[in-house]
Amino acid sequence: MKLLAVSGGPDSMFLLNWYKKKKIVVAHVNYNKRKDSKNDENIVKNFCKKNNIKLETLVVNEESSGNFQAWAREIRYSFFKKIYDKYNCDELLMGHHKDDFLETAIMQQQSGRFPRYFGIKKRNFINEMNIYRPFLFLYWKSEILKSLSGDGISYAIDSTNSKPIFERNKIRIELNKKTKKEKNDIFKWFKMSNKILVKKFKKVDFIYKRWKHSEYKIRNFREIKFKEEVIYEFINDNFQNVNLSSKKIENIVLFIDSPNGGKSFKLNDKHSLIKENGLVKFVHFEPPKII
Repeated sequence: MKLLAVSGGPDSMFLLNWYKKKKIVVAHVNYNKRKDSKNDENIVKNFCKKNNIKLETLVVNEESSGNFQAWAREIRYSFFKKIYDKYNCDELLMGHHKDDFLETAIMQQQSGRFPRYFGIKKRNFINEMNIYRPFLFLYWKSEILKSLSGDGISYAIDSTNSKPIFERNKIRIELNKKTKKEKNDIFKWFKMSNKILVKKFKKVDFIYKRWKHSEYKIRNFREIKFKEEVIYEFINDNFQNVNLSSKKIENIVLFIDSPNGGKSFKLNDKHSLIKENGLVKFVHFEPPKII
């Protein structure tokens, strides 16, 4: 049994139409964020009813707190997991396409961080679910819209997608100005970069494991290659909620490399690195309690 995540938008309706004759169950989340969000839900309901497809719907009536995208992601994946287990599914299918891949890759590139992989992966594992994106490297959004129009498939349009209120939307607007050839060139560049990154991080993983085995000896660190990438692995292996910019990683490398620098480096409000007896060690501290 395949679980399909279907919002009612063109990408997910294309996915649903493609798999409608397979053994599937559909999961739809209505966040009630737009006045016309009920229309999205009805489009999915009507299609599933017409094609005798099982549908599970979650209607969200609470308001988001903080980052809406992170909040919405947590809600939907929790719901998907519930349905995934209920029907004993073996895959969760999602309708991402080549434009989605590019938007994510460009966001990562602009963040100034160290990605192990640009864009979205065709397959990955989230909340103990096998995620599969069959169209990720096959279709552009324009091709999906053309196909839906030719097949007479109804879909909803989220008007907020064209407003520059999120960083992804700003990138999407800029990409829409480019020709298909220009987008294909960018797409090929990121795919080639990923091939290089995969090979590179195999080496980085090996180097990091050797350094870890040495209990993070400073002398060993000074001799290794890919220092910035190893530090990225080092921090993410040992800490949570540490914001890593390229500058911060560079400063950690300088801190460890320098024989005359400071003896401690603050990572966040609860964690610091120290140099002691030739090793890099962690210090965890709690802020004083207010009585």
